[in-house]
Amino acid sequence: MSQLFDDRIEYDFKLPTQKDLPVLILAHPHPLYGGSMENKIIDQVYRRSLEKGWGALRFNFRGVGKSIGSYDEGKGELNDFLDLASHAIDQASDQSSRIILLGYSFGAWIVFQSIRYLKTSLHAVIGVAPPTNLFKFDHYPNKLQKIVFAAENDELAKLPSVKQWFHTLDEPKHLEIVKNADHFFVGHTSNLIKKIFHCIDKTLEYFFVGHTSNLIKKIFHCIDKTLEE
Repeated sequence: MSQLFDDRIEYDFKLPTQKDLPVLILAHPHPLYGGSMENKIIDQVYRRSLEKGWGALRFNFRGVGKSIGSYDEGKGELNDFLDLASHAIDQASDQSSRIILLGYSFGAWIVFQSIRYLKTSLHAVIGVAPPTNLFKFDHYPNKLQKIVFAAENDELAKLPSVKQWFHTLDEPKHLEIVKNADHFFVGHTSNLIKKIFHCIDKTLEYFFVGHTSNLIKKIFHCIDKTLEE
């Protein structure tokens, strides 16, 4: 059953079942083009997280579902995300310091912007099909773990643009290109979800400072394993 945050934003949120398990904070695709927290990819990441005992939060941007308001060209949507992310981080503060942000399409733009404003130490940020040719994705000069999933045949988030932006990011980072997939990952959703959780699992194994090189090796190892299957 969804809730209303501050009587205006519809969201679902579950805390982790055990101490030190991660909390994923999810942002859905563009509100004007059918994006919602029920989006297939966001929904599967949310549900899979709960199955693993992790914490997870998903929500509807303003004007979507039961959320009050109307589209605000990203400014209000960023505020929505910051409000919900801060709420989740505060609620989970006694249980988890492993906060992972994940956004799909428009949501990827929002989560990458948010890392400038969230006053906490984040574990990782994940962008799925980030539309770098449609929105301004800045350079992020920090040591936050950054994982990007791009679709080879993406008609909206153009692969050359994603690659160009990705190369401006500081390490640690990883770009995974999903072969033959389009922006919606039709026929590739299960594979994408599997890759996402393989990589998250590996980053969690190397949570502590001083393991960056091993972390990168493990990320590539997990991707190679999924490609072999």
